[in-house]
Amino acid sequence: SNTYSSATTRTIIGLENGKSYMFRVAAVDSYSGRGDFKSVTVVPAKAVASIQNNSKSSKSVAPSKKTATPVTRYVARTFTSGNTRMTLKAVLTTAKISVSGQKSLSGSVVSYNGAPCRVSGGQLLRDDKESSCVLRITLKKTDRSTLIATVTVEGVSRMAG
Repeated sequence: SNTYSSATTRTIIGLENGKSYMFRVAAVDSYSGRGDFKSVTVVPAKAVASIQNNSKSSKSVAPSKKTATPVTRYVARTFTSGNTRMTLKAVLTTAKISVSGQKSLSGSVVSYNGAPCRVSGGQLLRDDKESSCVLRITLKKTDRSTLIATVTVEGVSRMAG
């Protein structure tokens, strides 16, 4: 599935030790779109290793205590606004996305229609109220979970008259 992530590593849980898994990976950016897929084969290692020492005795190294895997959630929302300047927090709130437990917030413009849109200093800046923007906002929470929101802010039309 699409991870909407800028990370260069990814942890996949629930794989069986010694079994081969094939993944397709592609880079995506707002200028070129999706690049060519690359196939990657992964064979997970064993969770417990045995180490031989010089006295010919063996000792087991137990896996470290299991920690909860952080959860990543994806949402998509659309709303209309005439505001040309909004904080990313206000964008999420207006899109009816909770920001409770916020640790950090970042975002970027994926695409726009009309006058340019940009994110600067934690704010969405639109050159006019008619332009529409698609944003990708990453909200990291204090519980180590992550919310990745794709939010479309539609511009308002000029009224004739």
